[in-house]
Amino acid sequence: MLTGTHSWGDEKLQARGNGSVLWFGTDDFANTVERMQSKAATMLDGPLNNPLAQHQEIWLCDPDGYVVVVASPYGTIQAEPINS
Repeated sequence: MLTGTHSWGDEKLQARGNGSVLWFGTDDFANTVERMQSKAATMLDGPLNNPLAQHQEIWLCDPDGYVVVVASPYGTIQAEPINS
């Protein structure tokens, strides 16, 4: 479950729409996060672990207001057990 501040529907962005999120994968997640921090990118959430995809993610906002997610490869973290 994502608990950050990113939003799927920002009323201020209606002219561009609210239904697009760009996802990118990287084999060097730690370096990507470091580069985004050094460039003062607008970070919305993360880095965080996504237990469903079993990878790490960082959520960013591009200069036009679109949400961009960069993730490590699937399975790079161990899934959390589901409690029944």
